[in-house]
Amino acid sequence: MTRDLFVLNINSDIKNIRLVRRMLKIFLGFQGINEDEIFKIELAVNEALANIIEHTYKFDSTKRIIICFSIAGDEIHITFRDFGEKVDPSKIKVKIPPEVLSENGRGIYIIKSMVDEFKFDDKVAKGNLLHLKKIFSSQRESSRQ
Repeated sequence: MTRDLFVLNINSDIKNIRLVRRMLKIFLGFQGINEDEIFKIELAVNEALANIIEHTYKFDSTKRIIICFSIAGDEIHITFRDFGEKVDPSKIKVKIPPEVLSENGRGIYIIKSMVDEFKFDDKVAKGNLLHLKKIFSSQRESSRQ
């Protein structure tokens, strides 16, 4: 199976979230993914990056984040690699319902509601590796743009 891959290596400046979203939208558009699913993936990526920048790097814009988008068949796999303090997945709280939340807890809830899989890879020696997977629910457009 052919796999299309797109990798970004950015600094953890909050303004780069918008740049990553735009590049992702173009990449997914070329893959024939429909706008509704592009929006869901963009939103999940937005929240994951915001969490890394705020919680892992404490808004230190000099730190690095590596984002990898990989499409194979009807799935997209997205990984976020940071080099900050290890996240303990057991301490991540997802608060439901989101309308009664404080600011904390919404991001993870949003990410999990937009993707089919959310998991941390604990095999990295330093930092974190977050893996998201989204299975496309609709047919791709027949012709690439």
